Amino acid sequence: MRSKKTEEEWQRILNSELWKIEEIEKGVLNPLWLSYNDLPSRVKRCFSYCAVFPKDYNIKKDKLITLWMAQGYLSAEQDEELKTIGDEYFGILASRSFFQEFTKSYDNRIIRCKINDMVHDFARFVSQNECFSMEINGSEEPNATNSPHGKLRHLMLTIGEGASFPVSTCRVKRMRSLLIDSSRFDYQSLNGEILEELLMESTSLRAFDFCRSDHTQLGFTLEIPRNIKKLIHLRYLNLSGQKIEKLPEALCELYNLEKLDICGCWCLKELPKGIGKLINMKHLLNRDTDSVRYMPVGTARLKSLRTLEEVRVSGR
Repeated sequence: MRSKKTEEEWQRILNSELWKIEEIEKGVLNPLWLSYNDLPSRVKRCFSYCAVFPKDYNIKKDKLITLWMAQGYLSAEQDEELKTIGDEYFGILASRSFFQEFTKSYDNRIIRCKINDMVHDFARFVSQNECFSMEINGSEEPNATNSPHGKLRHLMLTIGEGASFPVSTCRVKRMRSLLIDSSRFDYQSLNGEILEELLMESTSLRAFDFCRSDHTQLGFTLEIPRNIKKLIHLRYLNLSGQKIEKLPEALCELYNLEKLDICGCWCLKELPKGIGKLINMKHLLNRDTDSVRYMPVGTARLKSLRTLEEVRVSGR
């Protein structure tokens, strides 16, 4: 709002129908609503998406922009990078205090941020329950299909130690983002059958973030089911840190996949031979995959590829 310069512009906001919304008019959120209402429509969508994170969560800026990209929230001219547009949208929201508590790099770039509780509540309000975060602790499983989640499109699960994967997640229809945040839960509870059912019912996914942040590679080996090929709309897949020995050839049917993150998959021995079919792949993040002996020949056919962190060449 600080960018408004003329009396006419202020008057237009004051006369807005938004003032007539009783819940906002009588609450403490009306200044936020006015600032939000003045945002470009695409930036509004980017902000409301942030309700997918739990309160007091450290949001990684680059991952947030990747998620925006996966949902198609960013628009750019032909010669303009979507990442640049994402940086611009992030800057707009930060300048209006929708983002706070920044963590910066040595060269003063923002790498993480938080959203305060009141702003988070407001994001939930404007997202109209499309974005939701759920915390699972112990053996009792919350039901992801219960009201008010009938409109649920974007879900983040924070799974605590000793908890199992909530099977009810498999029954959420038309989900476009599934983010699983845990380094402590028993990944064996997400066994082949459950993961297969999850993928079978989640064919609308644009973003699937299934990373393991501790990178210990201990215990359960995760097997990616062949029916991952049903996720035909998927643009972002994050498997970093998982104990995976092999990626199925079926993964190469994900023609819309733009970013694959397998960083820290120490046990991964090879990439799918048909990887050249991923014609829209732009970023293959494969740092710390030392067990991969060579890159498939098809890698050379990835004409859209802009990021390849490590290249493996066979000694034969």
